[in-house]
Amino acid sequence: MGTAMFPLGAVLFPHTPLALRIFEERYLVMLGRLLDESDPAFGVVLIERGTETGGGDQRFAIGTMARLSHVLPEADQLQIVARGTERFEIVAWLDDDPYPRADLRP
Repeated sequence: MGTAMFPLGAVLFPHTPLALRIFEERYLVMLGRLLDESDPAFGVVLIERGTETGGGDQRFAIGTMARLSHVLPEADQLQIVARGTERFEIVAWLDDDPYPRADLRP
């Protein structure tokens, strides 16, 4: 299944808060699945080339786990706050359907 991933145009460091506005359908699906888990977390990696929306980006192979702490539902989007935890290395990217996922190594 792999770890849910959120490629961004910014770096997330351990112990740093991350506020996001989630509006793309693929990430709304990802957050819906994460909220069913007892300890919702996802990986964040920096986009090397491309844009944050629409996919088709190239991503760096090092990232940081983000532990979800707050979710505020709004019309057609979610406002979330997560906090960076431990760093990881991407072992393999998996299919992006329905959202980006990867196998990781701490």
